[in-house]
Amino acid sequence: GCLAIADGISYLHDDGSGAACQAGDQEIRQSSGNIPGMAIVVGTLRVPRIGVGTSEKADRMSFAGKAVYITGASSGIGLALAKEFASRGARLGVLARREDRLRQLCEEIRTTGGTIEYAVADAGDRASMQCAANSLKERLGVCEVMIANAGIGSSNTSMNLNVTDAEQVIRTNLLGPMYAFEAVFPDMLARGSGHLVAVSSVAAFKGLPTSAASAESP
Repeated sequence: GCLAIADGISYLHDDGSGAACQAGDQEIRQSSGNIPGMAIVVGTLRVPRIGVGTSEKADRMSFAGKAVYITGASSGIGLALAKEFASRGARLGVLARREDRLRQLCEEIRTTGGTIEYAVADAGDRASMQCAANSLKERLGVCEVMIANAGIGSSNTSMNLNVTDAEQVIRTNLLGPMYAFEAVFPDMLARGSGHLVAVSSVAAFKGLPTSAASAESP
């Protein structure tokens, strides 16, 4: 089933400054493959609030002891998700480019008794993502939930195409999730279960002015 379906849903989005915020209701697009327990979720990640729902739902949504990898975990939605999953007992593998922030996050989670490891990686670099995922696998075990959250933005206009930044946006926002999924998918196939989650921008639903690259790589 879907990674996060429950009553009392909280929707997270990034306000552009790296801070996680509450957003309005939004549909989520789901596609399930032929593998039992496998779900590919595209759209806004839905995280049920703590304490909401029946005990049966809570058991079904338990992440205790599961290896959860999150890209772009040094700030914004990724940081908020890391703390949320840690509070639910997940064994976290966090990935981002900023090592200092990853170390700070790990220290914070470990002081509360959580299990967390980090790996420095550029989501838009295929080799970097594969290497980082392999490193986390050695320390945490096979990934059971991969959340491809890393994303960046840039401005493009008719007078300033800003091609260099646009290329980086495409690599990070479009190819980045593919690189993240590719790094863990073989193990999920081998064990017959796993969850792949792509966190998307509102640009996936409607193009925004001066954001052509972002709209093409939601």
